[in-house]
Amino acid sequence: MKKILFIALCTVLSSLIYAQQDSTILNFDKKIHDFEKVKEEAMQVECLFYYENVSNETVRITKVATSCGCTVGEYKKDPIKPKDKGSISVKYNTLGRAGRFKQPVVVHLNNDSLPSIQLYITGLVTPRVKTTEEIYPIAMGNLRFKTTHVAFGKVLNTATDQDTLFYYNKGDKPMKIGLIQPPAFITYEAVPDTLGAQKEGFMVLKYNAAKKKDIGMIYDRIFLETDDSYKDAKIIHISADIQEDFTKLTLNEMKNAPDMVFELETIGFDTINEGDSIRKTFNFTNKGVNDLIIRKISTSCSCTVYKTSADTIKSNEKGTITIDFNAVKKKGNQLHTITVITNNPHKPIVKLVLQGYVRPAK
Repeated sequence: MKKILFIALCTVLSSLIYAQQDSTILNFDKKIHDFEKVKEEAMQVECLFYYENVSNETVRITKVATSCGCTVGEYKKDPIKPKDKGSISVKYNTLGRAGRFKQPVVVHLNNDSLPSIQLYITGLVTPRVKTTEEIYPIAMGNLRFKTTHVAFGKVLNTATDQDTLFYYNKGDKPMKIGLIQPPAFITYEAVPDTLGAQKEGFMVLKYNAAKKKDIGMIYDRIFLETDDSYKDAKIIHISADIQEDFTKLTLNEMKNAPDMVFELETIGFDTINEGDSIRKTFNFTNKGVNDLIIRKISTSCSCTVYKTSADTIKSNEKGTITIDFNAVKKKGNQLHTITVITNNPHKPIVKLVLQGYVRPAK
């Protein structure tokens, strides 16, 4: 018990000594400056920390360190004699930093035996009001958009998903908005269907994956029809990752599911010359019970073309996926993926990799 009290007493004394050293060299008028509320559009705020050398020796500030590039400390490098006074300027960049902040500012002196002095700046940056151009950065005629890509994400092939397209009529006339011959898998509602001048609106898009009758990562375009005086038709990109719905499979069907097992999922090739072609084969076996069905194969590059030995492989049967790689206008290290989608509920997607090196043409 006495030992514990002794250690605690030593800790307190050392803290007091440190604090005394801290204040007996440069005595600052404050250790914390509170900016309180500042506007983000102020761009930068500044405060001064005033000090006096209350020691009997001449010192010099060698560095004012901060933890963020948003905070900058400025100081004079001249010697500070006993009783000399001065100040440190601290600037804080408010742009893009809405919210509360507390930034440390550490003052280092030229004598390593002297402790550094810790100061702080605090405050609350209130966010600036964004302009219409910032909220809706993409312009197509008089209609501005937050984005022109509607990403639906993962959608089961039996399901429907929806997302919202936001826009703003920057023109001086009302604008009618709809879709030009939307595909069967897309339905929509424009709110409102006639958008007033200088008004915001949106379109709710519904994606019916069952009607799309595809699988994997799908990209499409739809066309907004407007009576805009400039560029009446506007292109919107849509995407969805359609995945097979295995939720209705029984336990027995899951147990007897097909299983596509490759000998190698990554195959390399020796160095070839630019413009040459090579062929590589990925061998696999259906180690499940039920038939394996290859739903879809896609490649990351048009330079790779695939061919399957069969699209349906029975239990314990072997199959192949042959890849032809054309190195026309290719050079250096190559890495291309082949995405295989099957009816295996446990691992419906397999990514194969073809890699190697193409020697540039002289």
